Amino acid sequence: MNSWPCRLLRPGALALLAFTCLLALGAPRVARAEGIGLVVAGEPGKAPYVTDAIAPWLGDHGHEVKLGLLPDPDLKKLVDCFLLDDEACARPIIAAAAAGLPRVAFIMIQVDRDAAGNDAVTLTGWLFVADGAVRAAERRQCDACRLDALGQAATGLITAMMTATDAGTATLSLTSSPPGATVAVDGAPVGATPTTYQVAAGTHQVTFTLDGHTPVTHDVTITVGEVKTLDAPLAPAGPGKGGRGPSRALPYALIGGGAAALLAGVVLVVMDEDVPGPGSPSAPRPTTYRDSALPGFGLALLGGAAAGAGVYLLTRSPGKASGPTAAIAPGSAVLGWAGTF
Repeated sequence: MNSWPCRLLRPGALALLAFTCLLALGAPRVARAEGIGLVVAGEPGKAPYVTDAIAPWLGDHGHEVKLGLLPDPDLKKLVDCFLLDDEACARPIIAAAAAGLPRVAFIMIQVDRDAAGNDAVTLTGWLFVADGAVRAAERRQCDACRLDALGQAATGLITAMMTATDAGTATLSLTSSPPGATVAVDGAPVGATPTTYQVAAGTHQVTFTLDGHTPVTHDVTITVGEVKTLDAPLAPAGPGKGGRGPSRALPYALIGGGAAALLAGVVLVVMDEDVPGPGSPSAPRPTTYRDSALPGFGLALLGGAAAGAGVYLLTRSPGKASGPTAAIAPGSAVLGWAGTF
């Protein structure tokens, strides 16, 4: 049996619960910050000011900034890649340093000082994704650059790069049959199938290559936010079509050696001398003469057979496993046919 205090308590408890839920719904929610690496190189006197301009901007836009990603040797390599304008060179360095970060921003500071002591600063930025591919590249020029103008140029640079990657990305899901094919997007290797790869919206050329198979290339158009699956059936490649056919070294060696032997045999036949006659008192019989006709005929025959075997090996179908053979031994020559029957 319920008493009146309990009957009064139940509506009060329900009201308290409802009030608590409203407070929870109205409370500000803390979003999980996305990590991003920041690497600043170049003019050491200006690098801290560029970092101090970019890092707070990234933090204000929901990113957790990671500094000091690269040790000095790797940073020097990355700068060399930048000076060579070689994105492929920079890719493995960034991919190794990213350590799970979805993006890494690299800012290069270059300074030109005129005769009056004014600094013209060029800021160049590459924005990488986790696999080391460059997703955006921007440049800002700051003439007669004071520190406040340098900060504005730096924030303008990072704003442009982040906007470009946030607004225009799509995803390629890449597979092949058989798997394990190397994939290149717009000429840059991106991994082996199966794999996924983020690209800017638009048209891209995707090439699949696998040893022993004919390469396959597709032109694909993808829109912002789209996930497009691309599968490439790879056919085995025959000789001369990208695969590794039988070596042609032996046929060419047989043809060359056979031709040389044939020529030498002809020379020996031409140099042959007949058996001398009985002679006379005024012209005695020679004690020696050159009897080279028989060896010459044998050598010419062997050379012709070897050259013929070479021609056959060059022109036969790949599936055939039989053919003529030739061998030389002291005092003899052997011609034959070898194969499976």
